[in-house]
Amino acid sequence: MRSLLLILGFLILDSAHTDPCEGHTVLNDTWRNTSCRWTECVSDLKCDNGLRTGWYRFKSSGGWKISEIPVAEGHCSTASPGWLQGSHPTLEQGEGSGTVCFSGIGNPCSWKQEIKIKNCGSYFVYELKPTPYCNAVYCTGTATPPTHGDQSTGESSEQSSSVPAGSPTSDSGSQTINVEISSMTELDDDTAKKVALRKVQQMFQDQSPKQPIDWDQAEVQRWDVDEPDP
Repeated sequence: MRSLLLILGFLILDSAHTDPCEGHTVLNDTWRNTSCRWTECVSDLKCDNGLRTGWYRFKSSGGWKISEIPVAEGHCSTASPGWLQGSHPTLEQGEGSGTVCFSGIGNPCSWKQEIKIKNCGSYFVYELKPTPYCNAVYCTGTATPPTHGDQSTGESSEQSSSVPAGSPTSDSGSQTINVEISSMTELDDDTAKKVALRKVQQMFQDQSPKQPIDWDQAEVQRWDVDEPDP
């Protein structure tokens, strides 16, 4: 008999109880600024196609919010810069939706991406999605942030999106679970992981049926333990 010990790590997302003003990832990339043309600020063109879907805040000397002014091709250290078509929500409006336009050759809006925006007082947070092609990034303008007190609390992390893998989507919580499976036959990795995920899914459905879980981000590690037959 072979005993399989699998350790699963995954995010449990509870968007209904998580304020994006308190749970978000900070992008501190100075090269996102509209003043950075092509590779003037970086060694190679940047791209946000590896950015994980989640709430983000821009916080660097390069800018603190997405530009509301059309940005021409070749700015923000990329070929296709993304800018906000319209305006940001006011503090009274709170959270709203917006359209990001990505500029192309001779076209300031060759492709669009719908996003969510929330006004957190002295800064904005954005629910961003990965761009479907390269090279395209979300662009920050040159506007100066408000001078009243910084209301930032509980930022999940300050990381640069220059790493294509992206950053955690939020700080809403993660769990690591040990699952032990006994099998009379040897199981390959994919089969063992599927069995473990089904077991954990059933456990959570029984205990917390309304708790949303991001199974796509589950990470599974496996150890085989040979046991003597009785």
